[in-house]
Amino acid sequence: MPPLRTDLRALDQAARAHAATEAARLLREGSLVVLPTETLYGVGANAADADALERLRALCALDPATPLAWHAPSGDHALRALDPAPPVHARIIERLTPGPVTLLLELDAQRLGALHERTDLPRGAADDGATALLRVPDHTLTQRILEHAGVPVVMVGASALAGAGETAPRVEDLRAEAREGVALILDDGPTQRRKHSTTIRLTLAGGYSVAREGAVDARFIEKRIARTILFVCTGNTCRSPMAVAIARHELEHRDGLPGVPTVVRSAGVSAGEGAPMTPEAAEALREMGIDPSDHRSRPVTRAQIDEAESIYLMTEPHRLALLDFAPDAAARAHLLDPEGNDIDDPIGQGSEVYRETARRMREMIRLRLQELAAPGARSATA
Repeated sequence: MPPLRTDLRALDQAARAHAATEAARLLREGSLVVLPTETLYGVGANAADADALERLRALCALDPATPLAWHAPSGDHALRALDPAPPVHARIIERLTPGPVTLLLELDAQRLGALHERTDLPRGAADDGATALLRVPDHTLTQRILEHAGVPVVMVGASALAGAGETAPRVEDLRAEAREGVALILDDGPTQRRKHSTTIRLTLAGGYSVAREGAVDARFIEKRIARTILFVCTGNTCRSPMAVAIARHELEHRDGLPGVPTVVRSAGVSAGEGAPMTPEAAEALREMGIDPSDHRSRPVTRAQIDEAESIYLMTEPHRLALLDFAPDAAARAHLLDPEGNDIDDPIGQGSEVYRETARRMREMIRLRLQELAAPGARSATA
């Protein structure tokens, strides 16, 4: 019997919601359903139903032991299932899901057992005993279906059901005989990305690598998960460039933000272009064993503010000046001192004042980096 095919494009919101409810019911009861995602169409099954899982693998001509990707309704679901996750892994989930990536998770026995327990995924459905597959599709209706199904859903990219083509961005790409193996096809037209998802391996050691590029490339992934910190003072020749040098040193030699790629920059609310760090500031850093590096001043720009995930300012007037320029940055703009005190400008006050300012800022920067590295810490821009 051919499956019911529902053209979502012809439906109003109420009818789309009804179609989602029906798809969730069918999945829950053990039927196979073809669902849209932002990459390709996929055929899904209730992973907790052994018969449904067997029929899905047979339909896609997969080995019975092949793990299938668990499709979580949201990044929050994924984070809860994997808690605690290494910092860079949590960061990848926060910044790249929902989205066109499949995560290949290396897990030890304890974390794999916790994943099974928290998701009701049976052993072997989405893992091979050492790695598990996770995807969070960026398609609102499919997310709703996954949520309402109330069971763990695994999906196989429908390219496995396609004819001569390597992808299946349209329902029409599915072979006729493959369509007869499912109960319902939800047709939402050509997918947005029209390519398979990019696979990212999350290693047991807490790192990551791009295993296969697809809808997004490795460069996009690196830029997306990188954390940018911006330090701001007045002329960008004393306090903020010292803060950058200190932060880079801490990130390199301490456990500032383990595993999370971090970019540190500085600017000034009244800075000119190209002035060097003051000699006193550079000397204070060297006395602390910190390389002052080469620095040239620059004024703060809208692009810098938009890119920065965390902005640390030296004084309240600096913060107000920045917010006058970019009021939408309020949630990301903080005084460097966690206690809310100003860090006065040392310019013209001698080497000892510079040394004391650098020492004081180092302690504050350590505290701020610890805050960012804390489990559960979320970016305002994530």
